[in-house]
Amino acid sequence: MGHMAGIHATVVVIDEQAAFLDLAEQALLEAGHRVLVTTEPHEVLALAMRVEIDALVAGERTDQSLVRKLQLTQSGLPVLYLSALQMPFSLDTLVAEVTRMLTTSSMDGRPDRLRAARRD
Repeated sequence: MGHMAGIHATVVVIDEQAAFLDLAEQALLEAGHRVLVTTEPHEVLALAMRVEIDALVAGERTDQSLVRKLQLTQSGLPVLYLSALQMPFSLDTLVAEVTRMLTTSSMDGRPDRLRAARRD
């Protein structure tokens, strides 16, 4: 897969399927991101209190109230809903969509450190 667009970000993936989380984690790591995966929504909220999250990938059953709470904690947090992707989707598609979302987010001014981290 390799590095895409040179953006190195902290990406959190939440989904109820552990097998998918393993695959998504590997694909996003290979793209150069710091990746945190979980099946537990409360872990994401606790993490958001300690770490700046650059992007959230939310599984189909992710509670909308969780996403709203995260966006209050992490202002302007971009979210990719897996349900928005054409099924079945490839891991390359997942990485491309996360990269597109991060690129758009950094051009919109969130967060500044993403612009500074872009280099290859």
